[in-house]
Amino acid sequence: MPAKAPSSRRPGRQRRRAPVPRYRRIADELIGDIRAGRWQPGDTLPGDIELTQRFGVGRHTVRAALQQLEGLGLISRRPRVGTVLLATTPRSAYTHSVQATDGLLQYPPDSPLRVESSDAVTVGRQLASALRLPLGSDWHHLGGVRASPDAGPPLCWVDVYLLPELAPVVERLGDGSRRIFELIEEMSGRRVARVTIDLQAAALPSRLAHALEVPGGSPALAITRRFYDDDGVLFEVSHSQHPAGRFGYELELVRDWQRATPG
Repeated sequence: MPAKAPSSRRPGRQRRRAPVPRYRRIADELIGDIRAGRWQPGDTLPGDIELTQRFGVGRHTVRAALQQLEGLGLISRRPRVGTVLLATTPRSAYTHSVQATDGLLQYPPDSPLRVESSDAVTVGRQLASALRLPLGSDWHHLGGVRASPDAGPPLCWVDVYLLPELAPVVERLGDGSRRIFELIEEMSGRRVARVTIDLQAAALPSRLAHALEVPGGSPALAITRRFYDDDGVLFEVSHSQHPAGRFGYELELVRDWQRATPG
């Protein structure tokens, strides 16, 4: 029997999940300790040096992990006071701390997108006005819910518009944990060269209220991301609508003089 020719497909690459950063794993372990009652509100948690020894990582990684806990309202970090436990359960809003450009492109890896609709659309006046897509142009549309990282109510509803030739990416979404633009790059070689991000206050449309477990017209944060390739061609637009209190961005801006090396 003749040998079977090797396949050019690489299914393992399609199913591979992005690794969870070390600081996120440390944050999860500390949250587990807090929920288990290891510390009570008002207690001072171990210092940075003790945590670096416990987890075998550098202080930068420990501080990044503690920033996650601080963003969830669990701890307070103050000079000469230390890290104090404020609460044993996270506050309801999930804050996405962004300290690099790449952070603006993604949701946490444990908040997959569950696609509920996939269809071809021709841009009408309303869609052209809302997302600045060319009137009468053809796109492939995906719509679905972005799950919460803590199994709570959904983070948002997401509408994604792709150039028609990129529609096959839908078959490679799998469990929704991969970023769509990464799959597009693997599939077509089209690389993200520029992203614009628009954040606006909005009222949640009634048609999305049930899926997001809120009343229609509830206040929401609307985020539109527009992805351009090396030739300046717009190939993906995502529009996500987050009910108030479900999601936010925390941006850290550092002045040049604070980063200067002494001497």
